[in-house]
Amino acid sequence: MTGEGKVVFLAGAIDLVPSEEQSWKSLAQMKLKFHGFTVVDPAKTFNVCYPEDTYARQRLGKKLREMNENAILMSDFIIARMTNTMSIGTVTELQLCANNDKPCAIFWDSEDIIPVYLYTFNLPIYTSLDECVQWASKESEYTI
Repeated sequence: MTGEGKVVFLAGAIDLVPSEEQSWKSLAQMKLKFHGFTVVDPAKTFNVCYPEDTYARQRLGKKLREMNENAILMSDFIIARMTNTMSIGTVTELQLCANNDKPCAIFWDSEDIIPVYLYTFNLPIYTSLDECVQWASKESEYTI
C-alpha cells in the first residue's frame, strides 16, 4: 500500500455550509484508506460549543485555529476542497501549506472556472477527487 504510515489532512469548508458540502470527505476517506492512508477530518475532530461572550469566542477560535494548524503541519499530505463558495478557513490552510512547503493538492469541486487566485499558491489543482488520491499515492512513494 502506497500510503501506509502516511497521514492525509482533509481541508475544506466546515461551518456556514450545508451538510451535503461535507459528504466529499466520506468518499475521500474511503478512497485514501484503500491506499493505506490515515485520514484526519477536522470536521469530526471538533464539536464546537459557541460561547455567548465575544472574548470567550476569540479565545476558543484561537485555540481551534492553533490545533488545526498543528494537525496540518504534522500531516504528510493535505487535500483541500474548494468550490465557488469560498471558505476563509480553507484559504488560510492553503496559505499555511504554501508557506511551509507542505505537500498539498487543491480539489476544485465546481463546474465554474477556477479562480486565478488559487494559482498563486503554486499548488497542484485537480478537478476530481480521484486525481487528488492518485497525487497523494504518487507523492507518498517519494517521501519517507
